[in-house]
Order: sequence, then structure tokens, then C-alpha cells
Amino acid sequence: MNRQLSVRDIQEESLKILLDVHDFCMSNGIRYSMSGGTLLGAVRHKGFIPWDDDVDIFMLRPDYDKFLATYSSQKYKLMSMETDKDYFLPYAHVVDMERTVMTYNYYPFSKQDCGVKIDIFPIESVSDNAEDYDRQFERCLALGKPFLYARKAYWKFSWSKSPKYKVQLLLKKIKTFNGRSAYYYCHKIDENARQWSFGSTSYYGLVCLPLARTKQRFHKENFTHTVLLDFEGHKLCAMNGYENLLQIAFGPDYMTPPPPEQQKPVHGMELFYK
Repeated sequence: MNRQLSVRDIQEESLKILLDVHDFCMSNGIRYSMSGGTLLGAVRHKGFIPWDDDVDIFMLRPDYDKFLATYSSQKYKLMSMETDKDYFLPYAHVVDMERTVMTYNYYPFSKQDCGVKIDIFPIESVSDNAEDYDRQFERCLALGKPFLYARKAYWKFSWSKSPKYKVQLLLKKIKTFNGRSAYYYCHKIDENARQWSFGSTSYYGLVCLPLARTKQRFHKENFTHTVLLDFEGHKLCAMNGYENLLQIAFGPDYMTPPPPEQQKPVHGMELFYK
């Protein structure tokens, strides 16, 4: 292996993947939108948040399913629970397998050695009743606890690690049937997310990512069409209600950067050029 990727290196490699996905979607009538910190970066910085080491996009469920069924690339690999038996997340990645390699990830997502990736989340119809949605999301969080634990069973084993690390990893492998329970919980999270037939309600939500901060429910009027926003010198897609999405996700002061001590990467990945 060669040089470790800096945050800016990760951003540049992630952008290449994002542009590949963008071009494919534009050529095949698939709608996508920047989301999360990527969308915030587009609006606040016209590009990456300087310390962000991740790219997030989402697709409404029909577009997501079409993307999974049709995406092809000469450079990158699509990974999803529907297309890859070695992958155990209820949402998709598009991954570089040729130029970079991930040597450490706090929450592994595949048995294969992967490099820089971008996240692609499906947006589902959720109940018009806020209490129903609360229960659905709490179920996602409940499934997420054993799911995240099971993913750690795929940490790299090495004799150079501390005895505590090796004992913890061994216990994780025993308790999760060598990590296989991650696949079980992945499918359960997906089943929970698909409770409502798409288009049967007036609200959409992200219910496949079991983290409390993703509890976000949006009216469908925010998703009627996409617009183009500046991102690192390119024009990339965002849903028409992107300002509302950002307010719900980050609060009304989303244009104000956090204090300096919080301006750091949060994903805990180590990536190297091959």
C-alpha cells in the first residue's frame, strides 16, 4: 500500500464516484438528490464541508430500485443487499475497488476489501400519522443495536492488536455467529422500512439508517422535482424542497458552521492508495 488518503483525498475520490453516478442517472431518467452533509456542503460551501469525509445521496424508492437494477460502470462497483451476497447494509454503496483500499472502518459493511465509497439511501413512504412513524422509527433503532454490534464482528483480526481487542473481537464473532446475524438484522431493517407501499401516503422518510439523528419525516411536496446546485465546480441534483430538508435535518441555523472543536471527520475510516 502507498500513501494514506487525507480528508481532501477522500473528497476528491468520492467526487469522482458521485459524478459517475450523476452521469448515469441523467442518462437513464433516474432522480437522485444530494443529502445530509453533502447537501449542506452544497448550500453552505458550494462543495464539500471542509472536514467532511463522506458523500450521501438519496433516491425515492422507485428510482432506487431502478438504479440497483440498471447501474453499470467501468470504474466502480455497486454494492447492495439485493446485488451482493457479501454486503450487509440496508442501503447501497458505489465503491472504488481498484485505486484505494479501506484498512479500517469502525462499522464494516462487506466481507470484501473496499475503497472509497458513496452512500445511496432509499427514501420510503411513511405514515401520515406522526405517531405511527415514531413507532416505525423506534423499531428501526431497536433493530439497529444488534445490527451495529454484529457488523463489528468483521473487524480485522491481527496479532499486533492488543489482547483486549482480540478478546472483544472473539466474543463478537461468537455472539453474532461469526457476523452472520448482521445479514438477518439488515433484512429486518429493510422490511421495517417498507411498511407502506410507495406513493400510498403523503409523507416520506429515511428509515433504513438506525441512528437517532436520521429521524426525519418530510411532506412529499418537497420531492416533486430536482434542481441543480453548485458543488465543487459542477451542477449536481437536489430535491426542490432542499431548504426544508436541511432545516429538519440540521435545524434553522444550518448555515452557521459548528465551533472549531467540532469541525472534524466523524466516520473513523482509514483509506490508502493501492
